[in-house]
Order: sequence, then structure tokens, then C-alpha cells
Amino acid sequence: MKISLRLLTLLLFSTLLSLLQAIEPPPKTDCIPLIIRLAGKSTKSGIALAKNPAAILTAEDGLIKLGPIYKRWSPDLETSVYSTMAEPRKDGSVPLVPKDSKAVIIFLHGSGTMKASGKNFAENMNAMRPSKVAAVGIDLPFHGDNQGSEKLKNMDNFMDWMHKFVTQVKTEVDETGRKIPIYMVGHSFGPGVIQEYIERYPKDLTNFLLMSPAGDFHPALKYTYEKVTTPGWKYLGGEPSVENAAGGEWAGQLDEQFTWPKKKPFDKIPGKMLIGALDEWWPGNKELAAKVGVAQPFEFEEPLDYFRKKYPKMDINVIPKFGHMIFEATAPNGRNLIRETIYDMVNLSEKERTPLGLSITPKERLALLYQNSPVFKEWIGDKYRHSFTDDTRTNGVLRDWESTKHEAWKKILETLPIENPEFFKAKGYSVAIATKKAEGKEPPTDTITTNLQHDLVAYLNADPKQKEQLRLSTDPETPKAISVLPQLTDREIAETKNGAVGPISLVNFEKRLLEKQASEIVKTKVGEKLVKLTFQLNGKSYENYVVDYSPEELNTKINQLYLRAHELKAYSYPGDTIEVLDAGLKWRFTIKDRKTVSTIQVTQ
Repeated sequence: MKISLRLLTLLLFSTLLSLLQAIEPPPKTDCIPLIIRLAGKSTKSGIALAKNPAAILTAEDGLIKLGPIYKRWSPDLETSVYSTMAEPRKDGSVPLVPKDSKAVIIFLHGSGTMKASGKNFAENMNAMRPSKVAAVGIDLPFHGDNQGSEKLKNMDNFMDWMHKFVTQVKTEVDETGRKIPIYMVGHSFGPGVIQEYIERYPKDLTNFLLMSPAGDFHPALKYTYEKVTTPGWKYLGGEPSVENAAGGEWAGQLDEQFTWPKKKPFDKIPGKMLIGALDEWWPGNKELAAKVGVAQPFEFEEPLDYFRKKYPKMDINVIPKFGHMIFEATAPNGRNLIRETIYDMVNLSEKERTPLGLSITPKERLALLYQNSPVFKEWIGDKYRHSFTDDTRTNGVLRDWESTKHEAWKKILETLPIENPEFFKAKGYSVAIATKKAEGKEPPTDTITTNLQHDLVAYLNADPKQKEQLRLSTDPETPKAISVLPQLTDREIAETKNGAVGPISLVNFEKRLLEKQASEIVKTKVGEKLVKLTFQLNGKSYENYVVDYSPEELNTKINQLYLRAHELKAYSYPGDTIEVLDAGLKWRFTIKDRKTVSTIQVTQ
């Protein structure tokens, strides 16, 4: 068969062009021109955005839920791992341990509920980040993203799995070129895992912290769980809303296989322990036993003595007025007790442990977006690995992403009022859009789009009754005055009446005390604006704290703290809780609809 020279030339040119297109060199421009993906004509991601521009809402919402915590999937362990955000490598991968870390904390969660996961410690992980204390959490088998396996129901296999995980952390530490000590911290079921691990691999850890240890390793704990805690759930807020039966069964099987209770006293590592004096899994909660109607033959000191003998060098701290959930307990200096205990354990100076607030670099933000946002990952595609060569390129990619969102918001503003007229009518967005269009201008994309992003997320997640109550919010990036509701919720009143809250201040609590006919109220000033109340209520003694502010002063104070929280990159959705340190007091308030604060707590 004869082929003309012209046809042969065309075939060769076509082949050469295909080869050249298959090679994708790193872009040479200062910023990657990804904005063209918006058109929705040439790429799958562009089409997806054009069809569903509101997907960006989910993308951004997913990014901020854990803060600067990097979540990755471990193929070897078949589970999710959560770590303190570190500066990405040039290929965009993120180290498990930041190079400048002073210590690494491995967190182990409890068991039995759907909420139990390695991400439970995100708040503490974020709070320790400015002090350069790195942290790693993991979803244990049958919890979180870990589907578990029959193999991991065997203690030896599970310990091999744990050792592989710790070895991965140690390998990352070695890559920093520095000697960084590794610690383990566990809550509830987590301490049992730590105790088993240190018996087998004592050289892996520098120290460990047990928080609210639970299990059947002591007769007092076994009896309390079976006879008091389990039937007493209705007095503790009812049955768990979502029980993780598979996770609870797995933990129960491992609990029976623990070998550490049968071993000799352990003194190779000193160890620390935090336990609430009213822990519902320990025999100290006499009031709960009385409500259940059973005699408590054991004393709180019995399992405590067991720990003292088992770990002769251990530092044990019993926390008054706290139960199993000790995460809000405070140290004598007014700071979070868990973090202060960890800082003591890793020998941080006072200057090193001073809270500095959260911040992330552009490269860290880019990596977080890629890991946590499927929409962003689809949008950037293979260009991601070329985005970390220098700061200019990274900033360019982020600018392009903002431009993409800008265009997506235009589509949302133009189309969604038709799809959700009741929402936009209530919000007033349709009026604003119509006005702009009548003037021949583009739909607004600043304050209104920011409001839209937050409000539409809340709207889509709300039930029908809540949708009717949503109101136009202020711009969360530049928050304006918010009001404070002067009353507590029924749940908080009940908790306080039962003495379950502990030494936490409830604003306007004094008024409630008088309404509940409390007697013998003794006020003691313990700070510039903090007053301790000791009182009798229903024949029992209680103590609590109130903030000595007038309603006007309180509104002013909350608004100042709210602004400060936003300066520290805090986010506020309805129902969110914001914490701010101010003059030695930790303020904790819950946002009702981003124009109203519903509850306030202050800890000295």
C-alpha cells in the first residue's frame, strides 16, 4: 500500500504532538492558571462545579471542622491517622512529625460509641501546636474509619499492629534528624492499651499519661460498671445516642486478654494518671449508686491503691468534682489540666507553654485543602505536586482557588434563589441580587457571599422547624455586636443542681440560685471579676463561680472576646463553642445564631 508523503508527514506530526502532550512539565508561570477549569467545558472538575457550585460549601466546611489537623489514610494499618499540621515537602506530602517538634504525643481514644475516634483530641492537638508539642491520633480497630478485622481481636496481633504504628512515628522522628521524645496519652479504654504496650515495648516511650482508666482489671471497677454505671445511664443523660456495638465488643474481648494486670509492678517508666473523684466507672460516685438503688461495697481508694502498687513511681492526680469526662478540668493556674500535665511531662518551661493562638502557612493551607476537600483535589488535579516549589507558586494557586470560588458564588447567587425561594426570601438575598442586576452590575460577592456560605450550610443541615428560625447573620470575618441571652438552658440548670458541672462559672447563676431557694449563700472574691459561691440547695452543699459583670458590661466583654477569637482564626457556626483566654480566665461561650450567645462559662 502506498502512502503519500503528505499523509506520512501528518501522521508523524500527530504522533509527535501526542507524545509532547503526554509529557507534563512543571508550569513555568508564577501561578498555575487553573481558573480556566471554571468554564465547565473541558474538564470533569469544571463540569462538576458548574453543575453544583454549592459543593464548595462542603469543601470549605470540611476543612475547618478539625482546624489545622492533617488527616491521612494509612494503607498498612488500614485506618485514619490524625496529626499536627507540618510544613509540606516539595512534592506536597506532609510529614507526620514537624521538624521543630519538642515532643510527640500519641493519643489513644476510648471505645464503645460512634464518636470515639482519633480526632477526639483535635482541640488539644491544636492548642499544643504553638508550643511545638506535636501530636498524633489514630482510629483504633472498629472505631472511626477503621473497619477492623477478626485478626485484630487477638491481643498479640493488635499489639503488633500498635507497634507498627509507633514504629512509623519513630521513623518520621528519625527523618527530622533530631532526638524527639515520644509519649502516649490515653482516655478510658486507651490507658489499658498503653499499659499493655509498655509491658511489651518499654523502650519505645519516654513517658505516658493515663486519663480516666476503665476496664475489668480490678473487682471494684468490674462491679461498678456492671451494677452501677450500666443501669445508671438514665441519670447520666440517658443511653448513648449512638452506640458502636462492634467497637464495644472488640474492646471487651481485648480487655479479657490484657496481660499487664498479671505482671509485676512496673517502674521502667514513671507514668502519670488523671482520674475524676466522681468517675462513673469508679466506686467514688456514691450518689449514682444510691440512685440506682444498689450498695457500693468498694471505696474509691481501692483501685487507686492498686495503681500505686502497680506503678510505684507514678504521679497520680485525683480531680475533685469531675467524672469520667475530665477534658474541661483546670489546673491551679487556670489553664487546661490535661495540657498542663502533658507540658509538665515533657518539661516545657512557662514561656514555652504560653498560648500563642493558631496560624497556618500558605503551604499548610494548600495541603489541608487537598487532603480534606474532594472538590479542591478534583479542581487542582495533578498540578498539586508542582505547587510547593516556592511561596510564589503556592500563593498563586490559593489565589486561583479564591477566584474559582468567586465565580462559583456568582453561579449560586444567580441560580439558587429560584431553587430555594423560601430561604432566600427570609434572608433578603433575592432583593440584593435583583437590585444589583437592575443596576446592570454583577451580583455581590463580598459580604453577601460570605453570609451565604455560612447560612446556606446551616440551612441545608437544619430540620424544617429550624429553617424557619434562621436569621440573616453578620459577616463572620468582621463580626459585629452580638447579644447575650441572660438565662441558662434547662440542661445546665439540671447539671448544676446535680453537682455535675464542677468548678465552672455560669453567668447569671446567682439569680437562678435564688429562684431555686438556695440558702446560706457565701460569696468569696477570688479574682478581679470572679466570685466563688458556696451554698446549700435541697439539703446539699455546692460551690460554683459567677462572673461579676452587669448585663451591659457582659455584652461589651463578650463582643471583645468574640472579635479576639476571630483574630485567632476561630470560626463560628450556630451551635459552635468558642474559647478565649483573658486575664487568667478561660471564657467559653456558645453561639446560637452568630448574633446571639446562648450560654457562657468561665473557668479560673
